[in-house]
Amino acid sequence: TPIDFGSGNGPFERLAALMSFEEALLAIATEPEASRALIERIVDYKIQVAERAREYLHADMFTSYDDTCTQRMPFVSPEQYREVIKPGTTRLYDAVKDLGMYPISHCCGFVEPLLEDMIETGAAAWTSAQPCNDLAGIIRKYDDRFTVIGGFDSNGPAGLADADDETIVADVVRCFDEYANADNGRGYIFWGFR
Repeated sequence: TPIDFGSGNGPFERLAALMSFEEALLAIATEPEASRALIERIVDYKIQVAERAREYLHADMFTSYDDTCTQRMPFVSPEQYREVIKPGTTRLYDAVKDLGMYPISHCCGFVEPLLEDMIETGAAAWTSAQPCNDLAGIIRKYDDRFTVIGGFDSNGPAGLADADDETIVADVVRCFDEYANADNGRGYIFWGFR
């Protein structure tokens, strides 16, 4: 059975946890070099976490939970992402691969503007992919080069706490119809959460 180690508060989220979301966004906009330097130190720590996850837990995958997007758009521009966040994330994923694990990028929300960058960081997969993105198109485009994990509409009727079984099952069936059938299901893993 493969083991996935989930590393909460990825580089961007840790930056926001240290200084608040508003202050982190202001820092990225006004002090990109200092923000990148802090993210690089966060990545130093995350690499040590990855080393221990591999050594002691024998993890096969390392999921970095780093929500850089809202349901409508990324928190930062693609240029800011490339300048401040992407270099550290790439270094983290390179280290994860060197340790023999698959790097998986967790990001909720509308990720499409940053998807190529996510792939360029070396992420093998993207988890909790939500239907505010063109998931079927992404699965077709990237085929077996990149895996999309998710699809369940956790922000729609099926994700509500009082959703009935029929609504939940209908959304699961929709996921399989729309995503597992896109390009014969290569590059897609269903993951539902509420």
